[in-house]
Amino acid sequence: MINIKKIRYLLLLICFLSAIKAQKSVQTIPNTENQIGIASGLFINYGNAGTEADGYFEFQTRSGLFIESSAVTQFSDLGTINTSIGFINEFSIDQFALAGYSNYFEVNGSVLNEIFLGYSSSAMTHVVFLGLAGEISPNYLGILNLNSFLPNVSFDSSLMGIISQDLNEFGYDLFLNITKTFLSGFSYGVSASNERYEAEESRTYNKNGNEKTFTIPVVRQGFFISMFVGWTF
Repeated sequence: MINIKKIRYLLLLICFLSAIKAQKSVQTIPNTENQIGIASGLFINYGNAGTEADGYFEFQTRSGLFIESSAVTQFSDLGTINTSIGFINEFSIDQFALAGYSNYFEVNGSVLNEIFLGYSSSAMTHVVFLGLAGEISPNYLGILNLNSFLPNVSFDSSLMGIISQDLNEFGYDLFLNITKTFLSGFSYGVSASNERYEAEESRTYNKNGNEKTFTIPVVRQGFFISMFVGWTF
């Protein structure tokens, strides 16, 4: 099963990086303070974890305000909508600070409200999510831009990591993403990951001669690979 919450962080990271590109773009255009940058994309992913579709829309003002919305579905009862609003500020050449609020809604499931703080440069991006409810632990998302070490390759490559708590257990997820994007906006790529997923485990207890079997949710770690095609606008 695809972990929808992990895909959510993938989409958020795409939006953050897109917002940073938009910030650099609109700042090079003189005059008006309300000049905006707009980005959006649609993707279909297929792999050994299943098929899912996702997309995002985002805009940003010259002053650094950005609003983005993303959605994920597995063509079944699973689906999420995530909306974020925040600010990006270039405090030094190719170094950005970002902060904002994120709302995550899972169909027939949970709702999360978080604030996030982050830093991005040409080589690294770091984002920390802090839940507004006391029971939600901080989550960390980071990305290493492999193209900063391989500047002459014709595709985009990155290594992304997530550290978070699932079912009261801290763990990690790793993603290697390779993408080729054309001037028309068409893109395709592959993602290999070592990530957690939720499974079920049966346990039997014996008390005073009475035996009972319970099914409980557990966290497993597995290897996944998926291919995707999409279009960015």
